[in-house]
Amino acid sequence: LAPPADPVATDPSRRRHHKHCKHKDDNTDPVPTLCDLPASADPVMRAGTDGMFYFGGINFQRDKLRSRVFLARYLDLNNREAGDATRGTDPIRYVDTRIIAENPPNVFIDKPWIAVDVPRPGAAICEIPVEDGPNPATRRFLGGTIYASWAEFTLPDDLPTTTSTIKFTYSRDCGKTWVTPYKLNTGNSKLSQ
Repeated sequence: LAPPADPVATDPSRRRHHKHCKHKDDNTDPVPTLCDLPASADPVMRAGTDGMFYFGGINFQRDKLRSRVFLARYLDLNNREAGDATRGTDPIRYVDTRIIAENPPNVFIDKPWIAVDVPRPGAAICEIPVEDGPNPATRRFLGGTIYASWAEFTLPDDLPTTTSTIKFTYSRDCGKTWVTPYKLNTGNSKLSQ
């Protein structure tokens, strides 16, 4: 039997629209990366260097046909005392959201985790926009490596034959790009988390 349709996914009036999500008919910006799947879970928040904050998790369809690991990037501009997000004076600026990995067929991504290191010798220079616009001002600084891991469970995931793979990747440019994920466990692992 097929799982029931997700009412949030099938009824647009029930979706909660985030301020960074654009409607399909708004062609001024591409649709941001998390707006097309109805659910997110397993949040992880980490602080980075020079005011960076990283918010990671999974984003998925409830029928488990699509899932992914994401990282949203934020920057503390450190330019306002007594900031108030309701009045547009919050010193924390949303930068963007990056997809770290998407699920392969018959796999559900789950159990994400991130860690952030301090800049080490040879660290890359991160360039983060501090304002919107076609030529925004940027902040440049040395970034620490960001590490991400997650589990990929074979579907259906309620059988004794279900296996999982632990994946690992990293970014040296403050989460802008990611290396191809590595598989950390052997092929005969049963439900490694």
